[in-house]
Amino acid sequence: MEIIYFFIAVFGGIYTLFAFSSIMVQWPKYKYYKPTYDAIQSGTYAFASTSDSYDTFRPKDKVAEWWSDDEILFFHDKWSGKRESIKLLGKSKYIHAGFSNVFDPYTVYWFHKLHSLARTKIDVTSTTESSETVKDKSKL
Repeated sequence: MEIIYFFIAVFGGIYTLFAFSSIMVQWPKYKYYKPTYDAIQSGTYAFASTSDSYDTFRPKDKVAEWWSDDEILFFHDKWSGKRESIKLLGKSKYIHAGFSNVFDPYTVYWFHKLHSLARTKIDVTSTTESSETVKDKSKL
């Protein structure tokens, strides 16, 4: 019975160590999670483009710009489509889909919440664009 308590204590200590280090690494970026979500949700940032490896949201007045630091990027693997990272508002602020984030529930929550919001905004945009294209073709 003592061996079971020993293993529980060891694994509990390891988990606590990983959780503490993960939270300490992500802590400074916590303040950027909600403003990034609100910018996309409110429509201040609009879906601008997509490529094999990332989707881009830019401010509505800068959607046509090629590259700026004032954008939100959703990175994904071009082969599997697996979600990888999110560039948040602010300079060099990212959420990575790595092993260390598994131990930080707040970051995992916002990672999934931002990706699901982006998916809905991209789907709405692509549906709207395709229906407008069909309408334009019907006018010919």
